[in-house]
Formats: sequence, structure tokens, C-alpha cells
Amino acid sequence: MSNIDTIAGTLNNHVGLSAWQIRRTRSRSNQLYLIGNNTESKRTVNTDRYAITVFVEREVEGRKVLGESECLYIPGEELKTKIGQSAAMAALVANEPFMLPEARQKYEVPETVDLEIKERPNAIVDRIKDDIFSAVNLEKGVCLSAAEIYANHQDITVLNSRRLRVEREETEIYAEFALLAGREGCEEVEASSASRARFYNNLKIGNTVKEYAGYAFDSLTAQLPPTGRFDVVFSGEALDTLFNWFMVQAGGVARYQLWSKFEEGIPVVENPEGERLTLISNPILPGGMRTRSFDVQGLPLRRLEVIKDGIFQARTASKRYADYLGIPPVGDFGNVEVAPGVMPKDDLFQGGPILHLCRFSTFEPNGVTGAFSGEIRSGWLVDKGQHTPIKGGAVTGTMQEAFRRAYFSKEIVQRESYKGPAYVKLCGLDIGGE
Repeated sequence: MSNIDTIAGTLNNHVGLSAWQIRRTRSRSNQLYLIGNNTESKRTVNTDRYAITVFVEREVEGRKVLGESECLYIPGEELKTKIGQSAAMAALVANEPFMLPEARQKYEVPETVDLEIKERPNAIVDRIKDDIFSAVNLEKGVCLSAAEIYANHQDITVLNSRRLRVEREETEIYAEFALLAGREGCEEVEASSASRARFYNNLKIGNTVKEYAGYAFDSLTAQLPPTGRFDVVFSGEALDTLFNWFMVQAGGVARYQLWSKFEEGIPVVENPEGERLTLISNPILPGGMRTRSFDVQGLPLRRLEVIKDGIFQARTASKRYADYLGIPPVGDFGNVEVAPGVMPKDDLFQGGPILHLCRFSTFEPNGVTGAFSGEIRSGWLVDKGQHTPIKGGAVTGTMQEAFRRAYFSKEIVQRESYKGPAYVKLCGLDIGGE
């Protein structure tokens, strides 16, 4: 009998539990650490862990409540003691009841495994190292400061008290590097990148090195942006979090806690003047880092059109919040898919001056209010055909106001968890600079 079946048997025999879930994650990570061009260390890390969640239902003042508690179990530990402690903790919690996903559900099976990463991880790590070295050697005046490269493989199994048992496996590459650039009379500046990919062919680390070498060189001469109100074009890294507010507002948690501004059939942005947003939750996007067949509770995940032509269509929700709200459970938001616009990117830069921003220290709009303030790390002031590097200062605003005049390029790009317009223009944003 496997460890997970032994744990399931122990849970079934524990008196007082109304439900339980086991989530096993068995992983292997082949890792390489570089200082300059020299190997600092190389290692393989194997883990096998079980997240055990127990549920205890009881009545409080005439209504049913559900307590829950999770513990991490590593084989060799005292299992019964851990379960007993978790059950005691669960008995102190009083949440609204919900049901775990049941057995015999249908699952999409997206491709999430690169066989070479799974079977020859060290060869993949060495290949990525060589890719980085080759790309750095092509960039004059740039040197590699440090790098970390991981080739990961993991198997995930979810088993619960409703006889659900579902498994998946996935691979992932993580490649982080820092470049140093300098020119005569200037201090050295650093540009660093952290990239993740399901498949080696999606990583394209050579292109990333070239891109970040450009950021490093631009930083040597970059100026503060001007202060004022400008049209801003977002690209690159900035796209990774640009739509997060829409994701949060469209979620079951926001609706249940009564702070979601979205209602079905109602525009997500009042009085829009630009292009209308179409936003899709896509957990089966090929190569996406949020691509998976089921969530942490084993719920099957589906592609869902959340916003169409600016109108809110449907809400994403885990099984818990779907039960609370009485809506179909489709899981939390997957990969972000945005419909492209009609204009080529060059048209987005017409007029001016325009700020083209691609990297921020942080750009994370407030999930409730939509307010944002992003410190600029890399960008350009585009005016009359001239591109002047800028950094520092910040762009501020609110998402609802910013997306009133939004325009999306016809060119598309796929990043780690995003597929959509390669360039997004938001008009009339406040810039604080010199």
C-alpha cells in the first residue's frame, strides 16, 4: 500500500472528521548556481510532501459550521499525532460549509511535461548555461554577474473523502541571471531577469539576455521622466501584472466578501472611449505557467470568457466560493488571455510625447480599489521619432479610469502566464518624475 493510501486509511479511521483531503507533491529539482562564469554549486533536491486538510462539521447557535485545518506531513513523522492536532485545531474554526469536489469528473489534459526536462534534467541545465554564456558573449560591454538555473519535475496527486483521486505531472525551468554593464566615465549598472517556462523551447533565454543587456545599457544614460499627464504604452514585464485587478475583481472571493465592482451584464469600465477589453481565464493554454488540469482541491479547470467587449460575463471561483455563491465551480483564474486590438504597434505611438514602459520595481494594482503606483525601472520617452531612456519616477492612477481609453496592439505575445497584445496603450496617466 502506498503512503497516500495509508494516510487515507488513517483519516477514515479518525473519529469526528466530516471530510478530508490529501495533496501529495513529489518533486525533483536539478539546480546550478553560477558566480560569473564559474560554477558555485550544483545539486539535486528531492522532496515528497503531503498536505493533509481535515474538516470538522458542528453546530453553533443552531447553524452548521465547518472547521478546517491543514498540516504538512513528511514520511517518517508521527501521522496519527499530526492528524489529531489538526482535528483539534479544525474544531475551533467556524466557516460556512461547502463540499469538496466529488469523484468521476471530466478533466482537460493539457500538455505540461517536457520529456527532456523530466528524463535528462542535467543536460537541460547545462544547455541553458551555455545559452546564457553564448548570448552574453555577443553583447559588448556586458558581463554575467551571477545566475541560477533550475530544471524541475513534479507529480501531484489529490485524494479526498468523496473518493476523488486525480493525478498530474508537470515540468518547469527557472532561469535567473544578473548582467553588469558599464561605459567609460559611468558606474556599472545591473539588470536582472527571472524567467520561468514549462518547456525548454519556450524559454528563449538568449533573447532575454539581449533584451536585458539593452536595459542595462539604457540605465547608464537614463533620465527621470517628465512630470505630467501622458499616454503610456505598456509592454514586456509590465504585461505580467497589468490585468491583475480585473482577475481579482472577477473572482469568487471578491463577490462573497462584497467588494467586487463587477456585475454580470454590466460594463467593467464606465463610459469607455477606447477599445473594449475581452479577458479570458485559460488554464489550458499551451505552455502557460498556470496551465493545469485541476486546482489544489482536484476541481477540473475550464477556459472561461470572463469579460467580453467590456461586459462582465462570468465569475471564476473555487469549489468553496462557488458553493457559497451558488454558481458553477470553474476554479480560480488561470492564465490571462486578452483579445488583441486592431491597430499595429506603430500606430499606438503616434502623437506624443508618449511613455513606453516595460519594467517596474513593482506594479500591482490594489485588488479592491484598483489604485496603482508603479516605480519605473526601464522605459523610454518617445517623441518625434526619438527614444530617450528613462527610469525612476512613477506612474499612478486607477484601473477603471486608466482603461476608459485603452488600446491594444494587433501583435500578440505569450509570456509566462499571459497571452495577448504585445503592447497596451492607456491614455492620460499621471507621471511623477523630474
